[in-house]
Amino acid sequence: MHPLHRIPLLSTNAGRVLALLCLTVAVAQGEPANPRTPTPGLDPPRAEQAVKPIDNKAQKIFLFTDTSARKKKKPNSSTEYAPSPSQWENPATVAANKQDSIQIFLFTDTPVEKEKETGSAIAHSKQKPLPSSSLNPETQKIDSDWIDEEPATQPAMEQTNPEKTSDFYFSDAPPEGFEFLTAAQTTEVDIYFGNELLTSTMAHFDLTSIEFINPQEIIAQLTQLKEPEAITSAITGSLNPHTEDLCLNKLQRNCGVLKPSIAEIIFDANRYRVDLFINPLYLTTQTPHSQIFLPAPENSLSSINILSARGSGGNGLEQRAYLVANSLVSYGATRFLSRIQMDNDDGLIFENASLEHDRGKWTYTAGTMESTSYVSSLAKTHGFLGLRAARTLNTRTDLRLSNASRIFVFFNQRSYVEILKDGKVLDSGFYEYGNQQIDTSQLPEGVYNITLRITNNRGEELQTHLFSRTSVLPPQDHALHFLEAGMLLEKNEIGDINNAPKTSNVSFIHTGSRLRLTDRFGADFEALNTSEDTALVQAGLYYFLPGLYLHGGALGASEHTQGRFLDMNFSHRLFSLSLFFRNLETNQTETDSPFQAGTRTGLTFGARILGGSLFAHATNSRNADLPTDTEYSLDYRRALFRRGSTLAYLTLNWKSGQDDDTVAMGLQITGSDNTHQKSLATRWTDSGHDSTLQTEGRFTRFHRHNGELFGSTTLTAQADKDQQTIGLHLKGDSRYGNGFIKTQHQRYAESNSDNTTYSAGVQAVVITGASAIALGGSKPGRAGVIVDLNGQSKEDFEVRINNQKRAIATHSRKQPVLLPPYRSYDVTLKPKGDSLVRFDAKPQTVTLYPGNVAHLQWDVDPVFVVTGQAVYANGKPVENTQITNLEEFSGTDENGWFQVELSKMKTLELAPTDGPACNIKLPEQSVYEEVVVLDQLVCDSTIQSTSNLQ
Repeated sequence: MHPLHRIPLLSTNAGRVLALLCLTVAVAQGEPANPRTPTPGLDPPRAEQAVKPIDNKAQKIFLFTDTSARKKKKPNSSTEYAPSPSQWENPATVAANKQDSIQIFLFTDTPVEKEKETGSAIAHSKQKPLPSSSLNPETQKIDSDWIDEEPATQPAMEQTNPEKTSDFYFSDAPPEGFEFLTAAQTTEVDIYFGNELLTSTMAHFDLTSIEFINPQEIIAQLTQLKEPEAITSAITGSLNPHTEDLCLNKLQRNCGVLKPSIAEIIFDANRYRVDLFINPLYLTTQTPHSQIFLPAPENSLSSINILSARGSGGNGLEQRAYLVANSLVSYGATRFLSRIQMDNDDGLIFENASLEHDRGKWTYTAGTMESTSYVSSLAKTHGFLGLRAARTLNTRTDLRLSNASRIFVFFNQRSYVEILKDGKVLDSGFYEYGNQQIDTSQLPEGVYNITLRITNNRGEELQTHLFSRTSVLPPQDHALHFLEAGMLLEKNEIGDINNAPKTSNVSFIHTGSRLRLTDRFGADFEALNTSEDTALVQAGLYYFLPGLYLHGGALGASEHTQGRFLDMNFSHRLFSLSLFFRNLETNQTETDSPFQAGTRTGLTFGARILGGSLFAHATNSRNADLPTDTEYSLDYRRALFRRGSTLAYLTLNWKSGQDDDTVAMGLQITGSDNTHQKSLATRWTDSGHDSTLQTEGRFTRFHRHNGELFGSTTLTAQADKDQQTIGLHLKGDSRYGNGFIKTQHQRYAESNSDNTTYSAGVQAVVITGASAIALGGSKPGRAGVIVDLNGQSKEDFEVRINNQKRAIATHSRKQPVLLPPYRSYDVTLKPKGDSLVRFDAKPQTVTLYPGNVAHLQWDVDPVFVVTGQAVYANGKPVENTQITNLEEFSGTDENGWFQVELSKMKTLELAPTDGPACNIKLPEQSVYEEVVVLDQLVCDSTIQSTSNLQ
């Protein structure tokens, strides 16, 4: 090994370590000198001097290094070590002046000859020998980390200091045969972005710079760039590797991260890894919802028809019966709505009919409808016949997120985030590198502070943000507007019912807007004008603070009409307070006027007191034609004990009104389980001039079949000193609809008379899809799916909507499931039994608008396992042969045995590698078991093949 080879020594955390390395190298003839006392006057050896055979006289070289020195970072440094001094100095002087650098001192007792030939200096050999075969290839790139950042550039020692004739000399250049460690390289490097592998690309680098050969390969993998051209320019050409910012161990802090003006990198040559950092201003914002609006529905004709029939009567009561038909017929995003009622007194009544169409953010309506009100209830709404265009939120898919204040965080790497409120974790999740919007869809409504606890491999960070969510206002980027115009409809009066909507002579135009200005402010506005010179304008403002909601405004209208309103809600962890105020003054006295003069004020207070809940109410109403009505009340409820599902609680009530004061106290005990529910209550009431003790009992029995609830029976009994009541209530749900029967018998003690009343009703739903019709669907909904099972299986299946069980589908009928509209659903099946069946388990995704019905079909077939041995006609096994006409990979083993899953017996096609293809005709079975074991089966090329075995 060359005597000037610089050996890297690793530093430790144990303090200052002094390493002594003694190398013994064979030299030419001569007596060894004292290694600690250099002999002056000797010339240094020539670089090209041949090494003579070893004898007993050896040269000793001592290398001292102080590895405890603190690294000193220099601008544009390519390694963690300071370069050797540019002038040859005494080791003591170097150590004194370079205390922040690692010091390497090399002593030799061999005289140094002056270099007289150009280009032969030991420190600057221009010849590039091959690497030594003794080097470990696994450590070659690690050794390069110990090469000084600045290769020696001084000339030969003779030219630098011709007067000096020292016994020793220094060099930080690589020894002969190791120049490749400092040479430039061209190789593939891994590009990491946000601590995640992005891609790999070719790069050219040395100790002081790195250059990507094709930066466009990196840009092509970055999908969140605002200005790709600026990032391309920033990573093109020679780049600073920033090796001084590398993290050398897991405990090191303030490393491994850059804050560039555009884009910069950190290059780790040991691992051929490049970490890319981009200024957040050049990155787009990433939201949890990639698709903000629903896709358009499928253009197919479908309908939902809800039919209801009800009747009621009793002693001394008029017998009433009526039928109602609500129909919703749709084609894609267009639908027709109608409601028809038939009454035994008024006959056939067409109540309303309208045509609607959704287009993007807007909904257009033509027909009869109720007018819109945005701001307040000071002006009454009216039915009208006309047109409306309204900007809605129906097709937004991110309302839980967009109705809240937006919180954005820039992440340097993939991080785990927990959202805390009052020290409790409300939600959590992982976020990727870049500008990310925090998903707050699971947070409750209100205005409050939240804490983000961000955890990654750099540690933990806490951030506090003010959060606001309200469903009253639309998202900040989606203001709501409406414009409607038409003719007002005449109102129905008791005894004077119009058999069809009838328009008045009053036309009108009405418009309004509602928008969120900031996270804390919002506004709404309305304007109305009619042909009877009635006009109004009203506007309101919203304001939110932690725990506080305010909405107030004013109204101005014709005939000296003016109004004011205020709504306030305040919540604290100990109590809540709400206030409403309405005041309207007008000179209009017409009965059909949209204004009603008067003042209403209400105040509600709630708190937890003595382990129970206390609510206090105060209301005041003043109308022009009625006396002032003021009412106060207190309600207190407290649980006394809980044992299993049995609960007992106490209620106290006080009410003071215009006529009397009432005090009441009650005790109630309830209990329930999967089969029944029961309660017993007693209540004492004192109104000042009379007192009453009332007792009531209720028992409900739930009826289930195969675990599914299909009905209930409820018995009630109530008694006090004035009357006794007993009642029976039956409810039933089936696949075809639902119904109820309710009867009640009362006996009055004072008049010694009896009275019996009854009511009954049924409801059925008929839904049609593009190619199916189904009856049923007990739960309400304005859209739905029809699940249709085809095939030979008799297995029942759970119908799961978004992974929630919604119905049971059987092979004997089409199963309808009603669902809310303006949503996308994943529909899957899950077998109820243990039989082997084959069906497509992937979810079918549907998007439903009002009136849409999707017809979803599954092929379900029983599966049985067939085991047998395939042989040729001569009895030789068909060994190691693939069965080619099955969806799953199957074949025979070395003895010809096979095992396959089939839905029906067919012909198996085999393709031997050492002979012609042949087929096996499986015998039909009279009774199919789940496992069928067959004898030897002859594989014959003359048997005709079949396909589609599954």
